[in-house]
Amino acid sequence: MTKANIAQWDTTAANNLDLNDISLAENVMKPPAVNNAFREEMAQIAQWTSEGTIASAATCDIGAEAEEFLNVTGTTTITSFGTVRAGTKRTLLFASALTITHNATSLILASGENFVTAAGDILTFISEGGGNWRQIVDSSRLAKDGANIDSVTERGTFLSNVGAGILSGFRNKIINGDFVVDENNDSTSLQRYVTDRWYHDWNGTGTAPTVSRQLHTSGQTDVPGNPFYFLRMSQGSAPSGQTTNKLIQRIEYPGTLAGKTATFTIYLKSGSALTLPGLHVIQNFGAGNGLGVNQVVASSLSLTTSWQKFTYTVNIPSATGKTLGSDGFLEYGIDLPLNTTWTIDFSRASLVEGDATGEDDPFAERHIQQELALCQRYYFTLDGTKFGSNYNTAFTYAIDFPVTLRVTPTITKVFSNGTVNQERITRTSYSAFVTGTTSGTINSLSADAEI
Repeated sequence: MTKANIAQWDTTAANNLDLNDISLAENVMKPPAVNNAFREEMAQIAQWTSEGTIASAATCDIGAEAEEFLNVTGTTTITSFGTVRAGTKRTLLFASALTITHNATSLILASGENFVTAAGDILTFISEGGGNWRQIVDSSRLAKDGANIDSVTERGTFLSNVGAGILSGFRNKIINGDFVVDENNDSTSLQRYVTDRWYHDWNGTGTAPTVSRQLHTSGQTDVPGNPFYFLRMSQGSAPSGQTTNKLIQRIEYPGTLAGKTATFTIYLKSGSALTLPGLHVIQNFGAGNGLGVNQVVASSLSLTTSWQKFTYTVNIPSATGKTLGSDGFLEYGIDLPLNTTWTIDFSRASLVEGDATGEDDPFAERHIQQELALCQRYYFTLDGTKFGSNYNTAFTYAIDFPVTLRVTPTITKVFSNGTVNQERITRTSYSAFVTGTTSGTINSLSADAEI
């Protein structure tokens, strides 16, 4: 075979008998031929390190080209890169959008699925011999924020690895989506926070559902991530006159994800087969600024006694032209059955930017200490009693909150004795001057800064 370029050189020296028809056979070459051979060798090396062009085709034979770096023109779908010896590498610069078809043997792409190029994309492939090629570099997918990652698989891998651990969890806009924190759990009111960050909003007459945290069965795989808890709500007797019944989380700041596509994911099951009215998101722009449109995420969900994953994309409306009040929020809601009995379990709730419906688990778990601190921004409760400090015939109490609260909180407290003469409440602390006693404790205290 005529050795017209480096790709045609043989790794066995004795088989290299010519350089582009210049014979290298023993006792054949004359001085001019030696010079010509060296010149041809230099030309082929120079060509290998230069830039070439190849048109896209079903079989885009990049191995047959003399250049290592190739401009690929056209928009024809590529299913093969031809046959060349193993170890041959080609770097391709694409001029237009086209599809490269993934094949688990002959054209192995890093994403494991078909890839659609964009103008300016640079991909590098290496031959494994026998017409088989493998992608080894994809510089077009190295954007810091992952914004130009097109495939769901690639984007999920990127988002689950970038900022691994400490920062990756902040992808999920839902706080306490796995119900690990349970401090704000009012059991007396009809409209109430049933656990931290989760509010039960309803109307009508009757008794409120019972609410409890339950333990997942150890080792279960129906809900990914091996979560410890799930939330159970059980309406044992049917209310009447209900027009509203929903479990919601109010995500601080109504501009959250505004103008973007988001993915709403939650795992649900029920005590018996039932139809859940739906899922929704609503922007609330704060006092005097009005509500946004109720964006229906999904309707008429069929729940069974087994865990099911419900995941949907939703387009959050733009906040352009809106006044964003400090008390505004984005509501993430699960619409519950009206005027009937039911038992529903909730687990692994998330709201993330982009289309994550193809990901196995977009939840983005945080460390429990992070989750607790996020919850305490909205609600703090004193753990145990607090002894005061003696001040002549009175007592003083001072409590520093573990985090800065969202707003100056509403304080609910119980003193063992004495009368509160003065108190000071800020976003970071509570202090009181209690008279009429020379000893005492704060038996309970909560600071509520919820939305």
